[in-house]
Amino acid sequence: NSAYAAGGPACAVKTVESMSGIRMDHYVEVDFTGFKKLVDALGGVPLTTTKPIQDASSHLSLAAGRHTLDGEQSLGLVRTRHGVGDGSDLGR
Repeated sequence: NSAYAAGGPACAVKTVESMSGIRMDHYVEVDFTGFKKLVDALGGVPLTTTKPIQDASSHLSLAAGRHTLDGEQSLGLVRTRHGVGDGSDLGR
């Protein structure tokens, strides 16, 4: 988020490439509604969790195990700060 705010899409792409070691040829920018529609159009996102994920502020409640997340659940996962890891984007 801070890379995007500081330097726009180009800076965000360079930051992700630097942190991940993966070259990005393209990127897509969507709002929350577009994100949910994209995930739903793709048939969901497979996810396996070893622990339950509970975050009321992100409207996310998942038991440990295998799931196929719909758009709403996927948005909750990418937005959660309390339910997964150390609260950072990298922890997720």
